[in-house]
Amino acid sequence: MADLSAGTGMGSSSSYTVALLKGLNTMIRRDIPLHELAEEACKIEIDLVGKPIGKQDQFAATFGGINQLEINRLGDVKVSPINLDHEIMFEVENRLMMFYTNIERDANVVLAEQSNKAKMDEKTAISSMHRIKEIGIEIKKALLIGILISLVP
Repeated sequence: MADLSAGTGMGSSSSYTVALLKGLNTMIRRDIPLHELAEEACKIEIDLVGKPIGKQDQFAATFGGINQLEINRLGDVKVSPINLDHEIMFEVENRLMMFYTNIERDANVVLAEQSNKAKMDEKTAISSMHRIKEIGIEIKKALLIGILISLVP
């Protein structure tokens, strides 16, 4: 059913949840706004199933494309599409590759550990998450000005 194994940390369960919800809403002829669809998927995975995850996978699966997600401490999500030049988008699509390494790990275990450390206000976990955010901002800037094309042969 999927091109990647469960538990890889690539958002497959969130993609499945979003697709199922979209299908069910379509079946009952309910036109659900994208933001509401993503939030419903979050409610299922985080609140009902109790997965130790954030909201980024559900919003990525729902909105598609390349977006900047801003999630505040209350869990409110702002989605801002990043409109790239067509040439840059073409290069990104043609240069990205994914490899199956045969190395398996349970993404839920990794995420639960990360969540527990963050809840304990462990400085390393918090600073790591801030660094990931900074890297995302740097990537956005590089994509917008086309640095990616000149850096990768």
